[in-house]
Amino acid sequence: MSGMSGSLISPIFGSSCEMLSFETVLIKPVTAVLQTLKIHDVLQIEIVSNVGVIAKFNSQTVGIVLAVPSKMDKLIECIDKGTVYKGTITSLDIPNGVCSIKISAV
Repeated sequence: MSGMSGSLISPIFGSSCEMLSFETVLIKPVTAVLQTLKIHDVLQIEIVSNVGVIAKFNSQTVGIVLAVPSKMDKLIECIDKGTVYKGTITSLDIPNGVCSIKISAV
Protein backbone atom coordinates (compact mmCIF):
# COMPACT_ATOMS: atom_id res chain seq x y z
CA MET A 1 0.00 0.00 0.00
CA SER A 2 2.84 2.41 0.68
CA GLY A 3 4.15 1.90 -2.85
CA MET A 4 0.77 2.82 -4.22
CA SER A 5 0.62 5.93 -2.05
CA GLY A 6 4.09 7.00 -3.20
CA SER A 7 3.18 6.62 -6.86
CA LEU A 8 0.10 8.79 -6.39
CA ILE A 9 1.94 11.55 -4.55
CA SER A 10 5.18 11.73 -6.55
CA PRO A 11 3.67 12.74 -9.90
CA ILE A 12 1.72 15.57 -8.28
CA PHE A 13 4.83 17.15 -6.80
CA GLY A 14 7.11 16.16 -9.66
CA SER A 15 4.83 17.56 -12.33
CA SER A 16 4.17 21.04 -10.92
CA CYS A 17 6.92 22.51 -13.14
CA GLU A 18 5.70 20.51 -16.14
CA MET A 19 2.16 21.80 -15.57
CA LEU A 20 3.18 25.47 -15.38
CA SER A 21 1.69 27.28 -18.36
CA PHE A 22 0.70 30.91 -18.95
CA GLU A 23 0.36 33.57 -21.61
CA THR A 24 2.42 36.74 -21.75
CA VAL A 25 4.03 39.16 -24.20
CA LEU A 26 7.60 39.92 -25.17
CA ILE A 27 9.00 43.33 -24.36
CA LYS A 28 11.86 45.04 -26.19
CA PRO A 29 11.41 42.77 -29.23
CA VAL A 30 14.19 42.64 -31.82
CA THR A 31 12.44 43.87 -34.97
CA ALA A 32 14.72 42.04 -37.42
CA VAL A 33 14.02 38.70 -35.71
CA LEU A 34 10.33 39.44 -35.17
CA GLN A 35 9.91 39.92 -38.92
CA THR A 36 11.01 36.32 -39.53
CA LEU A 37 8.35 34.81 -37.24
CA LYS A 38 4.78 33.62 -37.65
CA ILE A 39 1.98 32.44 -35.36
CA HIS A 40 2.61 28.93 -33.93
CA ASP A 41 6.42 29.26 -34.18
CA VAL A 42 8.10 27.83 -31.10
CA LEU A 43 10.62 29.90 -29.16
CA GLN A 44 13.19 28.70 -26.63
CA ILE A 45 12.81 30.19 -23.14
CA GLU A 46 16.05 30.90 -21.27
CA ILE A 47 17.36 32.87 -18.30
CA VAL A 48 20.08 35.43 -19.02
CA SER A 49 21.90 37.11 -16.12
CA ASN A 50 21.25 40.83 -15.77
CA VAL A 51 18.43 40.63 -18.35
CA GLY A 52 15.87 38.12 -17.08
CA VAL A 53 13.88 35.51 -18.95
CA ILE A 54 14.20 35.79 -22.72
CA ALA A 55 12.72 34.11 -25.78
CA LYS A 56 14.95 32.97 -28.64
CA PHE A 57 14.34 31.67 -32.14
CA ASN A 58 17.16 29.86 -33.96
CA SER A 59 19.65 31.13 -31.34
CA GLN A 60 18.57 34.76 -31.89
CA THR A 61 16.96 36.76 -29.10
CA VAL A 62 13.38 37.72 -29.94
CA GLY A 63 12.62 39.65 -26.76
CA ILE A 64 12.34 39.66 -22.98
CA VAL A 65 9.46 37.75 -21.39
CA LEU A 66 7.17 40.16 -19.53
CA ALA A 67 6.95 39.12 -15.89
CA VAL A 68 3.56 37.73 -14.94
CA PRO A 69 2.90 38.09 -11.20
CA SER A 70 2.87 34.73 -9.40
CA LYS A 71 4.18 32.91 -12.48
CA MET A 72 7.65 34.35 -13.12
CA ASP A 73 9.23 33.25 -9.83
CA LYS A 74 7.95 29.70 -10.39
CA LEU A 75 9.18 29.73 -14.00
CA ILE A 76 12.68 30.79 -12.94
CA GLU A 77 12.71 28.22 -10.12
CA CYS A 78 11.66 25.45 -12.51
CA ILE A 79 14.21 26.43 -15.18
CA ASP A 80 16.91 26.45 -12.49
CA LYS A 81 15.81 22.92 -11.52
CA GLY A 82 16.15 21.75 -15.14
CA THR A 83 12.67 22.02 -16.65
CA VAL A 84 12.84 23.18 -20.27
CA TYR A 85 10.18 25.60 -21.51
CA LYS A 86 8.99 26.76 -24.90
CA GLY A 87 7.05 29.84 -25.94
CA THR A 88 4.52 29.26 -28.70
CA ILE A 89 3.56 32.43 -30.57
CA THR A 90 -0.18 33.03 -30.17
CA SER A 91 -0.42 36.46 -31.80
CA LEU A 92 1.93 38.66 -33.74
CA ASP A 93 1.68 42.32 -34.71
CA ILE A 94 5.00 43.02 -36.44
CA PRO A 95 4.34 46.70 -37.37
CA ASN A 96 3.62 47.52 -33.71
CA GLY A 97 6.29 45.17 -32.29
CA VAL A 98 3.86 43.02 -30.33
CA CYS A 99 4.40 39.30 -29.85
CA SER A 100 2.23 37.24 -27.49
CA ILE A 101 3.36 33.78 -26.44
CA LYS A 102 2.12 30.85 -24.39
CA ILE A 103 4.83 29.43 -22.17
CA SER A 104 4.70 25.73 -21.34
CA ALA A 105 7.06 22.89 -20.56
CA VAL A 106 8.56 21.04 -23.52
